[in-house]
Amino acid sequence: QKCQSKDQQDFNNSLVQQVKNEATKYGWEFDRKAFDDKKIRDRIRCFFKTHIQNAKKRLKTMLRNPSKKANIKALAAHFHLIEEKNKIEPPVSLKKPEHDSEYDRRREMNTPSSNDVSAVYLPQNN
Repeated sequence: QKCQSKDQQDFNNSLVQQVKNEATKYGWEFDRKAFDDKKIRDRIRCFFKTHIQNAKKRLKTMLRNPSKKANIKALAAHFHLIEEKNKIEPPVSLKKPEHDSEYDRRREMNTPSSNDVSAVYLPQNN
């Protein structure tokens, strides 16, 4: 198990307290035997883990179908995030492997292979 920093522990504890406060606001109470702070933290972690996994699946689906109208709008709205990510770390498929003639051929032709994900440039409205 990884050790968490004091800041991370404080953040996690504040989330637990916020959940408890929200429950109290509606007259709900956690059964202390079934839900101690550790179990509440685990449920919060699982919630966000699932949320992130589902978001990644939705993104992959959108990238497989970039011409659908709803996907175009969603991708355009979040294109700045893709650009920021690419500035920090280029996608693996764009890194040139040593002595790869297939890479050079695709690059010259400017066509993605069947294993690559193609992207659609969507200009931002100013």
